[in-house]
Amino acid sequence: MIKRYLASGAFVFENIDGMTFKEMIRLANKMGILRSNLERWDIYRQKRNLTSHTYDEK
Repeated sequence: MIKRYLASGAFVFENIDGMTFKEMIRLANKMGILRSNLERWDIYRQKRNLTSHTYDEK
């Protein structure tokens, strides 16, 4: 969603497709478009990665 917003034409970036999720979040934070701070997004991403990789554990 952040990538779509940044690419929507409101902002001009040369390499938006080459940006990592972390780079996009940092940019969005710098631009003031996040509702929460960067630390909360980082925690969310860490937890998301944990849950998406533990679904097939026995």
